[in-house]
Amino acid sequence: MGRKPRIDQDELARLAAEGWSNARLAEHFGVSESGILQAKRAAGLSKPMTDHSRALPWRLRREHSQSGPATNLRNLSAVAQGRPVPKDKVATAVRWASRLVDGGLDIAYDQERGFHEVPARGSSHIARVLAEARAALDDASTQPADDAGEAAAHPADDTSGGTQHASGDPAPATTTADESTGAPRSDTAPDDVTGSPPRPTNQM
Repeated sequence: MGRKPRIDQDELARLAAEGWSNARLAEHFGVSESGILQAKRAAGLSKPMTDHSRALPWRLRREHSQSGPATNLRNLSAVAQGRPVPKDKVATAVRWASRLVDGGLDIAYDQERGFHEVPARGSSHIARVLAEARAALDDASTQPADDAGEAAAHPADDTSGGTQHASGDPAPATTTADESTGAPRSDTAPDDVTGSPPRPTNQM
């Protein structure tokens, strides 16, 4: 049997920093993509997995794991940990959580009923999750290129209607159907492209 290809960690780190894909790295080193992933972990190059246990401290049933509340909580958790999340999903999650907090509600879960809204008492779970996400968005908004993060962190008040209640139904995603109808409006004025007219050139 031939010797197993050896991956030089210094070279791997250099190429990965240059943006090489796992497929290209695997071809370069003569190993599988899983071999590249293992080598990255061994070299400390793999990004740590996002931990959603603070936002989702419950053991979810499979049919509830992709429901609207679960998805919104995961997205808020990812934002709080600095992970990239599409702006429309961030806005939807922030709007959903803000509606609960502003209405004096919290989110609860049990495996029989699924996610359901309850009156907020004492330390509010959803208020803490929302506060952590907003803090991360506010930090990101201080960077010049992230004006959208600020808009997502402070969406317009949702006056669309009453409270929606999640249930343990196999299709609980409908609990947030209204929350995903519409992106946050932008009141940003267009860039000022006016200016002083150019000076005429002197002709000889």
